[in-house]
Amino acid sequence: MVIDNKIERYVHRAVSCLPPYDRAKASKEISEMVRDLVLDYAGDHEPDILDARAVISELGSPEEMAAAWLEQKHDAMEKEAPLRESSFSSAASHLTGRLLGKAKGSRKILPSTALLQKTASIMMAVCTILAVLLVGFGLLGLTTHTINTMLPIFLGCIMALIAVTGRSVLISDYR
Repeated sequence: MVIDNKIERYVHRAVSCLPPYDRAKASKEISEMVRDLVLDYAGDHEPDILDARAVISELGSPEEMAAAWLEQKHDAMEKEAPLRESSFSSAASHLTGRLLGKAKGSRKILPSTALLQKTASIMMAVCTILAVLLVGFGLLGLTTHTINTMLPIFLGCIMALIAVTGRSVLISDYR
């Protein structure tokens, strides 16, 4: 049980560095790979927490694992071979060897983070502009009696709320 918790925490931290649409598949594949490596590392005795810690420390940080998973996925896509459920597990020895070697070119931060920050900033600016326009036109319409509903004001408030809280939520989902 303790081994499973250790592995799951590591996998969760690694998967949280990936885009949301990759997380379920990566979680399954990385989890299976780490469990197999712990069993192999333990050899003929029952694996314990020390075996799990040793394997996880050799694999590197969760960020390195996420980068390696993305790289492996990218390599598979370049070869135009479909990324099957077991492809990551079957490539575990290659991946593990690269991670154990601690290649100097390994990425610590996913390159998509800067793009996500820019996209989130643009989206929040658009939400702010829409909020101001909707509330402004809603108030103008209500005071001139051209509309008799609070819907534009309500939508403007929703957009303002998204603009205020949305950027941090968007960025944290992709880290």
